[in-house]
Amino acid sequence: MDVTSEDFRRCYESLSDEALLEIDTDELTAVAQTCHAEEVARRGLDAGTPEGDEMAGEAVSKAGAGTPEEEFVSIVEYDYHEEADAARGLLESAGIPASIQNEAGAVHLMVPAELAEQALGLLAATPISEEELAAQAEAAGLEEDVAEDDEA
Repeated sequence: MDVTSEDFRRCYESLSDEALLEIDTDELTAVAQTCHAEEVARRGLDAGTPEGDEMAGEAVSKAGAGTPEEEFVSIVEYDYHEEADAARGLLESAGIPASIQNEAGAVHLMVPAELAEQALGLLAATPISEEELAAQAEAAGLEEDVAEDDEA
């Protein structure tokens, strides 16, 4: 099975900021490295964030999402990180800054307070289907398979 750059892009787009930054790019193919770098840049993240600092990825994400005066509010609570990642990707593709915050068994989708209504309207108009979630899970599996193949 051939894995294309579009497969890598979809996979990286579906990951949380933290998961994206945890990827060891030295183990990726050249195409995967390029797609990873593009996604990190698109989100305004710092790929050099130390892995030991668990909050760094979220802080960088929020800092890159808007000005310090912007108050982020939770607009939706999800049970699964994959659902929140897909919704965040949808909002960001529409130009709405978004981040994810984990709290005691729940995953919160956060947006600037002044864009909350617009974000909710977009999410309501574009529900994330089970097929999309399955495709994202499959894409994540493809990345693991590629990484395992590279190690062999």
